[in-house]
Amino acid sequence: MQLRDGDVMTRRNDDDVRQWRKRRHRMPFKQTLVLMAFISAPFLCCGIGVYVLFFSPYFIIDLVDVKVSGGLDASSIKSVVFRQMDNASFAIFSQKRIYFFDTVVAEQSIRKISAIDTISIRKKFPNTLIIEIEGKPFKLVWFSAGHFYEVASDGSILREIEGGLLESIPRTIRETALRGSIQPSQESKEKKIKKKPEKNIEFTAQKIIPIVIDEEQKTVEKGAMVLDNDAILFLSGIQDALQAIGVNTLVLKKKQGLLDIRVLTTEGWEILFTLLESDTSQVANLSTVLKEKIKGDRKRLKYVDVRFSNRIYYAYRN
Repeated sequence: MQLRDGDVMTRRNDDDVRQWRKRRHRMPFKQTLVLMAFISAPFLCCGIGVYVLFFSPYFIIDLVDVKVSGGLDASSIKSVVFRQMDNASFAIFSQKRIYFFDTVVAEQSIRKISAIDTISIRKKFPNTLIIEIEGKPFKLVWFSAGHFYEVASDGSILREIEGGLLESIPRTIRETALRGSIQPSQESKEKKIKKKPEKNIEFTAQKIIPIVIDEEQKTVEKGAMVLDNDAILFLSGIQDALQAIGVNTLVLKKKQGLLDIRVLTTEGWEILFTLLESDTSQVANLSTVLKEKIKGDRKRLKYVDVRFSNRIYYAYRN
């Protein structure tokens, strides 16, 4: 059979197409490796990520550095953190790994057990937590139901004063709080014995910490609000103001919710104040009556009432 020129050209074109297709599907070895690497790279990265996130020991927290002030207990803070590390975040992620540790939850937990003013929780990679806490400032002492408590600047109970910490409160004040008043006979006996003065760090003439007796003697718990802001400000400054006019105080007495405050002096007489008037004006009135009316007869006093701006009342003991 004789082929025409057109048929020869068609067959050649078909052969060229088949050869081109063969060359197209025949990939060099290097290109094959590159393609395989490109395809497997995402899976490899995922595998490495899973290992680092869930199995590598490199990011496991092994140091919790706690710095506290204001009488807080660093060991109790660490206990809270360690308990949280044993719990999983979102039920599946171990909080022992630093990137899964929830600092917000940690702060909330720590605030529940401590009276905290400021708190900072920082992660220092790869495996360190740094916690810096400043406790609420200790403003005064609250005595109620046979127990002494530290009170913060916001009027809340910080903690009970017990054990060796009780020694920071002068013995005379402790006894006065427990029995409610001074017994002159007992005081004179103590003078005759001439006991060595007690060591007193917190309660010095330079830094007077008010001792407030709850006249209702209610049981209180940590965190309970026993005083409002006005009472805190008044009680914090009244002892210094009285000392400036020559009146030394022993304890202060107050009923929760009421506006009257009674101050027991070291001479055994009382001063009645109110939160409705400024402490400055009331102390000024007291100074006036002591100088002009009482004069040198202060030890016979029973009380001086300066709650009323235009009238001052006082009485002597029988």
